[in-house]
Amino acid sequence: MFFSRQPKESPDELANRLQQEGRIDRLEQELKRYNPAKLGTKEKASFYHLRGITAFQRGDRETAFKPFKEGQSECPDSAELRFSLGQEYQARGEINEMF
Repeated sequence: MFFSRQPKESPDELANRLQQEGRIDRLEQELKRYNPAKLGTKEKASFYHLRGITAFQRGDRETAFKPFKEGQSECPDSAELRFSLGQEYQARGEINEMF
């Protein structure tokens, strides 16, 4: 995957800025500029969570599941990723995996 220059702002800062500017619809596209391997633990967890949220908000739960699952694997201490992944397992009817 080709990444353009890594943004200087964190994924959370990006989301907040786009929200304030009324351009939150650009978040999914802008997140593609990040290379998660170059992010710190907190920023990496935020990156995966935001990727999943953007897919979830447009109703694409299958796509949302992937970054939540990958993020939970990369950032196992992230409560937000665990919760979001659990929600997706529940929506799939995979209750045992949810726990």
